[in-house]
Amino acid sequence: MNPPTHVMSGVVAAQAMLLLRDRFPQRWMTGVCGVAAFGAGVAAHLALDAVPHNNWTLAQNWFPGVAYAWLANAAVVATPFLIFGLVIERRHWVILLLGVLGGLYPDIEKLGYIDFNLPQAFVLFPSHSLKVSSHDGGWSLWECVLVEASILISLLGVAVALARRPVHFLGADLSATGAAGNPSARKSSAAAVK
Repeated sequence: MNPPTHVMSGVVAAQAMLLLRDRFPQRWMTGVCGVAAFGAGVAAHLALDAVPHNNWTLAQNWFPGVAYAWLANAAVVATPFLIFGLVIERRHWVILLLGVLGGLYPDIEKLGYIDFNLPQAFVLFPSHSLKVSSHDGGWSLWECVLVEASILISLLGVAVALARRPVHFLGADLSATGAAGNPSARKSSAAAVK
């Protein structure tokens, strides 16, 4: 898939882990969610690359004469989606960046191996990173673009829906009393209501 799809899959992976963070607001859970967001981003990347696709954005000649012009293409098309993710999840931008890094990691590893001679011993995903993974499955370019655009639009919709989740999502009481994840504070606020 193209970089925007992988960036948005990382955003959604991070948001899914933030659901856990909302449910278990203990300080240690933030670290767990960050690691899990990275792992979920990697898993999403590998799953998306199993879908027939064409890396058409990387093949464009937007920067003629520039070494690694395809990498500049990737940055140009992915940056707006990264900014979008950071805007909608600004409260937990570190976890979001870990999810995005996970969503991009298999291609970062591929870049290291194919273009910068990373030793094969450091490649964690050989079936992905030891070869160029654009495969169209016999589909035309436009079919591949349509499928990927559908996936990208779906990821954008899920990201917006998750960003609008109520702060008390999954039972974490973050009411005006400041009782976030504090059972004794919740009891005292419940007693005050009675």
